Amino acid sequence: EHGLRVGEVVALQVGDVKLAAGEIVFYRPKVDMVQRIKMHTATLRAMRAYFDSGDVPAVGALLRGSNKSGALTAGGMSERAATERVRVLAGRIGVKGLHAHDLRHYWATYWAARVNRLPRGLLDLQEAGGWNSLDMPRRYVKRAEIANAGMFGSGVGDD
Repeated sequence: EHGLRVGEVVALQVGDVKLAAGEIVFYRPKVDMVQRIKMHTATLRAMRAYFDSGDVPAVGALLRGSNKSGALTAGGMSERAATERVRVLAGRIGVKGLHAHDLRHYWATYWAARVNRLPRGLLDLQEAGGWNSLDMPRRYVKRAEIANAGMFGSGVGDD
């Protein structure tokens, strides 16, 4: 729902979640940037349930790790453990070979197909995805069959 990299998800700290505001403030180490995002309704609902469960530590990593017996640990979940968890859960619903980063690719592809709905178009996708340049979000945008489709008949450049 938010296009975070798996490393960004496992790096989330309890204090990064602002339930009252419905936001998450987090660091994107790959691009050295702090961002604030609004949580999707489903994410906010899940976060509230998680915080209400009593399993969230007072401070530290938001996602707790577990040992081989399945018991939760005080330490945070690793990228490798998160990727394995995605694989296992996907397998339970019949999706084989899903990798955690596939979820980011799906998010980027989904929004690239709807980029014309975003107020600032590709710039919004770039910012939401935490990319430093337009090169990465452009990879997700499907090339038009007609290179200048939509440019004529709009009153712009029709003279």
